[in-house]
Amino acid sequence: MRFLSEQIVFQEIPKEISLAFEITNCPRRCKGCHTPELQQDIGRLLTQYRFDIVCEKYASADGKFLFSCVLFLGGEQHPEFISFLKLCKTYRLKTALYTGASEISVDVLNLLDYVKLGEYVHELGGLNSPTTNQLFLELI
Repeated sequence: MRFLSEQIVFQEIPKEISLAFEITNCPRRCKGCHTPELQQDIGRLLTQYRFDIVCEKYASADGKFLFSCVLFLGGEQHPEFISFLKLCKTYRLKTALYTGASEISVDVLNLLDYVKLGEYVHELGGLNSPTTNQLFLELI
């Protein structure tokens, strides 16, 4: 599993400061994709070691994370995806997934706190549009 970039984001998950990873090699080809570069098999390999380094980059001097949630922008198709969700849980972090899929496995859902489902359809708009086909859920 590879990622193009990581960044701290404030708007994607309500009430959370999220560390977002842009996962590449997306199998979907949504027309009007926000980030078409993510369709390519490019970027750095996401390993547990690299994940830890990125998390430490966004930690205070006493080691506490400056974020409360890890947001994966894609990635659920990769076999190692579940292991990263489990790793987040061991760090007591919330987990979120943005995907263009309309369905995801129960194994993945059970490890998520938030999920955005649905292919982007330009005519229907994104999550902020009243006509969107996309769905954002807080999982309990």
